[in-house]
Amino acid sequence: MAKRAGVSIATVSRVLNKTKHVEAPVEEAVWKAIKELGFTPDQHARWLSSGRSNVVGIAMPSVESWDLSPFLHACSEELNARNFDVMVALTDDDKTNERELIQTLVRSHVSAVIVVTRYVDAKIRQLLTRTGVPVVLAFNEDPNSRIPAVIFDDETAAQALANGVPENRKSRAILSQQGSEVSIDRRVSGFRRVSAKKWKMDTPVFECDGTIEGAYQASRNIFEQSCPQILHTTSDYLAIAAIRAAYDLGLSVPRDVAITGFGENHYSQTATPSLTTVRIDGRNVGRLCGEGAISLLEKRTVPAVQKVGFYLVAGDSCPLRRQQ
Repeated sequence: MAKRAGVSIATVSRVLNKTKHVEAPVEEAVWKAIKELGFTPDQHARWLSSGRSNVVGIAMPSVESWDLSPFLHACSEELNARNFDVMVALTDDDKTNERELIQTLVRSHVSAVIVVTRYVDAKIRQLLTRTGVPVVLAFNEDPNSRIPAVIFDDETAAQALANGVPENRKSRAILSQQGSEVSIDRRVSGFRRVSAKKWKMDTPVFECDGTIEGAYQASRNIFEQSCPQILHTTSDYLAIAAIRAAYDLGLSVPRDVAITGFGENHYSQTATPSLTTVRIDGRNVGRLCGEGAISLLEKRTVPAVQKVGFYLVAGDSCPLRRQQ
């Protein structure tokens, strides 16, 4: 095989075991020779010799999301192109379950782990820093560790959305979900910064438990106490619940109260009215996470934090003055 590829046996070993960085043209020549000769690497022998497989583990939530589907697809494409397989562990909102699944991936001898999580608590931080394999965080960073992360610039997107709605609607409120998620805190901060800068106003923040029922009741309370002209929410699920609450109280959206979402999902444009929201570039997050995992495996430097872009989506729930 080495002779067919025009390289040394040591180079073939480096390509198969990914122990050192090999220039792309050389790596391509080795894999071409492998395919032409019909060679199949013995993964079991590789596990025995190195303790690791040719598999990258991805721990991610089992939720419906327009950004997670393209994330997984792009991440898998990036890894498959470098001859890595992908093992996915679907987590829920329980941190104990999340830790157990990450441990399962590590025990499965994966070469690296990519973790999509709402936030990193102390126990998960300890686990990720002691896995013995490269780790990349997706969508949320951990300011208390040096784990590389690919994130979405939530605060800038929230400011763009708040600046894009009609300026004559100064009375605003924010509906957010409870918890310790860094990205949610940044969305709230972005919304509040716009009102503080433009009108020196302190935008009130109301919290719910994040469920549709909780968001519905919190929205009713907001509208019954003092209905704002614009209600910014930190997710599209909260926005959909808020629209229903407004209708049940006889309020017209967006005439009486305009409502914005955040993080476009499968229901955003089929809701009535369709949501004005923010679309996250999940595909680019996936691509960069795949690249980051490969770079770490090849002992190359990876930026501590990489940010991806966003798009404002103009729906009928709130007019936009401009599209960015």
